Amino acid sequence: MAQPTENPSEALSLVAESTIALARAEIRLATAEAKAWVIRVGWGLGLLWLGLLLTQVFVLLAALAPVLLAARPWPAVVASLALSLLAALSAFWFAARELRKVKS
Repeated sequence: MAQPTENPSEALSLVAESTIALARAEIRLATAEAKAWVIRVGWGLGLLWLGLLLTQVFVLLAALAPVLLAARPWPAVVASLALSLLAALSAFWFAARELRKVKS
């Protein structure tokens, strides 16, 4: 903190410098918050995209299940379907968690 001065011009100069420093700090804070927001949205959308891709894998495996059942035992086919569904749901859950953090 600066020493109090008797000269009004020096006091005005100190106030102006403090105001400029505060404005710069606010701009840096707003920039950091915007950057964090963009990163969260990017992660959320990327995970959402991954969830959609994994859903396509699940749908493809479900469509091919009759063919796979002819070549493989049913527990292996059910396990592959369950794993692909679990992966898709996990990606959607993580995406929802990241996008929920953006709202708050």
